[in-house]
Amino acid sequence: MTRDLPSGPPSAGQKAIETKRREYGPEGLSEIARRAHVTRRWNLYLDEVRSYVETGRLDSEELDYKRAIERQLQEARRAVLEGDENCLDAVAKAISNNLTSTYDKTGLGNWFSEQPEKAREALRVLWTEDVELSTADQIRAFTPLIPDSLPSGKHAPPGGTGTRLRWIAVLLMARDARQFPPYKVTEFAETYERTGHPAPAPDGDEGSHYEHALEFLDEFVRRARASGLARPKDRLEAQSVLFAVAGGGRREPTEDRPCWFVGAAFGDDDQTDRFLRDGVWENGYDDKYLDQVRSIEPGDRIAIKSTYTKKHGLPFDNRGESTSTMAIKATGVVTQNMGDGRNLRVQWTPMEPHREWYFYTGRTTLWEVTPDSGTLAWAAKALIDFTFNGTEQDYDRFLRHWFPKWYEAGPVPPPEHPEVPPLEAIVKRVQAAAGKRHLAFSRELIESLHLGLWANPQRHFAILAGLSGSGKTQLAMEYGRALTDADDESSVRLCAVSAAPGWHDPSPLLGYVNPLDGTYAGTDFQRFLLNAAGNPKEVHVCVLDEMNLSHPEQYLAPLLSAMEREGGMVEFHDSDETVLGLPQRIPYPRNLVLIGTVNMDETTMGISDKVLDRAFTLEFWDIEVDEWPGWETCALADTERNAVHKLLNALMAALRPARLHFGWRVIAEFVAFLERRAADSAEVAFERALDQITYAKVLPKLRGDDSQRYRTALEACRKVLDDEDLSKSAQKVEELMQDLDETGSFRFWR
Repeated sequence: MTRDLPSGPPSAGQKAIETKRREYGPEGLSEIARRAHVTRRWNLYLDEVRSYVETGRLDSEELDYKRAIERQLQEARRAVLEGDENCLDAVAKAISNNLTSTYDKTGLGNWFSEQPEKAREALRVLWTEDVELSTADQIRAFTPLIPDSLPSGKHAPPGGTGTRLRWIAVLLMARDARQFPPYKVTEFAETYERTGHPAPAPDGDEGSHYEHALEFLDEFVRRARASGLARPKDRLEAQSVLFAVAGGGRREPTEDRPCWFVGAAFGDDDQTDRFLRDGVWENGYDDKYLDQVRSIEPGDRIAIKSTYTKKHGLPFDNRGESTSTMAIKATGVVTQNMGDGRNLRVQWTPMEPHREWYFYTGRTTLWEVTPDSGTLAWAAKALIDFTFNGTEQDYDRFLRHWFPKWYEAGPVPPPEHPEVPPLEAIVKRVQAAAGKRHLAFSRELIESLHLGLWANPQRHFAILAGLSGSGKTQLAMEYGRALTDADDESSVRLCAVSAAPGWHDPSPLLGYVNPLDGTYAGTDFQRFLLNAAGNPKEVHVCVLDEMNLSHPEQYLAPLLSAMEREGGMVEFHDSDETVLGLPQRIPYPRNLVLIGTVNMDETTMGISDKVLDRAFTLEFWDIEVDEWPGWETCALADTERNAVHKLLNALMAALRPARLHFGWRVIAEFVAFLERRAADSAEVAFERALDQITYAKVLPKLRGDDSQRYRTALEACRKVLDDEDLSKSAQKVEELMQDLDETGSFRFWR
């Protein structure tokens, strides 16, 4: 049955629609409506973009670290294209960042070590400028050269298009991150949907998907400019904003909502890797947990867990009892609920290594936990804090609740404390030894290190950070010798360990069970640790040099957990200790002093809060030329010594405000270079030698991006060099200033 329309003259709106219908036809009107719908969606999205850009956090949150990664990648690319034999090490270091997953880095690392020639050939194809190839075609030329197992290496099945493209896009940043920004399939797919932009063809390859993403970023920049936004102004900024506002603008977790502990197994298949890769969680049942899943809200906290029992290798004495154990494999925040009882979108953070929780566990696929859950509210709150806030589990409280009879015998006797020399003796020995090495450590500095290390009765951990060549390692070693009464030779109570890139787990420090022959592959540090545990009254000092060449929170994980609590255990293995001749675990030694040194530049990793919360930190930036102990004993003539002293003081004053200054090592090598010139009676004028050593030892550290601080430092440095008539060095600084004007950045090595 049809219904008659009311009679009467048409309205103004009806007239307008009829005019458009005659002008464009029905199909044209549909296109106009579609465009209007897309425009509305873009306007809503750009409102959210505007809110984020106006916070002023774009550079600090998204861009600064990507620019640092880009610089590392550019150095790696140069090494590959120039045929540097260590180029793959440079690539591995450059991709060790949060733009690539653990699986990406593991898979690429395996490829580099197992097929180095093929890896170098493939990288040259991706990184060589070829004006005749489009970006998509260059990716297509690259992908047939990589193993089918990438990106996930030996520990997970190969991923889909979006997974491989994630790390391919990171490698492309080496060419120009502003033109070739990072890519993540989940964030781009969500933004296509939110803005009404068509998705790429589902059967497309990596090249077409990335080209599609670049076209979208160009449209994003155009629409932002048309709406009056000054940023994003290029593809990298657009991609950074896109990542920042994905998932509803990084919605913060809601504290008063339930937390969800979920499984990731479908039958015998573990879906964890896929969930993390695709940013999702799926309920594997058609008829269970549907209502619970529908009740989950965006902003709820969620964790992937795996539950089992353990009898060996526990961080507490379980007296042979099987203990319910739950591994936390990843945590996240729900960004979208599809409403079907089965599918969620989640912003995941992988937990590497997995963290184990004991006693209070849940075996169901979906476990809802609130701070007041059931009759053990204290345990529920402890689980939430452990999982989402990084706190440690209080094993003693759980043991007392689960096994109260164990504690009827009374309290455990207190542990032994190591014998520490008097502070005055330590200061004298450190300063005397430092003076012999032409280093100067103030009493205040040594006292601060000592008090910071021994303020906690269980944990003695310090980090010395700052200027290269400022004596961080020497202070750590001299302090260790003073504590242990060791001489300059090696000692069973003093060891030095140099961290290396690629330490992604504790095995480089603690060793591992060799799966081929069942023996334990030990390390010097593991044996040092056993000696410390066996001699609790004697202080043992380990100096961990350049500890942030890899992520300390990864390779130090067992020590960081154990040092934080009374009775914490360091686990070596869970095998038969009578076969391996090594205990499964030992209590964390209260007599262990751990001193790490770090340099903060583009070649190193940041230090996570988990590490910083446990360490006492000292910075080394204040170097006074006048305090260098070698002035009185150097072999230079008085006029030459005074000239060097004056020059170094002037350069230090010019460069210190921009933190481009130098340490004790540079001062010592300045003097040694000029002493050698005098000893050899070389036909080299003193002024020319002074110019040469300045060029070689001070200028290579000059680098940075455009800022008034750097401009002022370069101008002051050039004036010092001009005043001292050091023409070669002055000309180099002039070139750096020109680079800064023309490119917005400068660096000695170009």
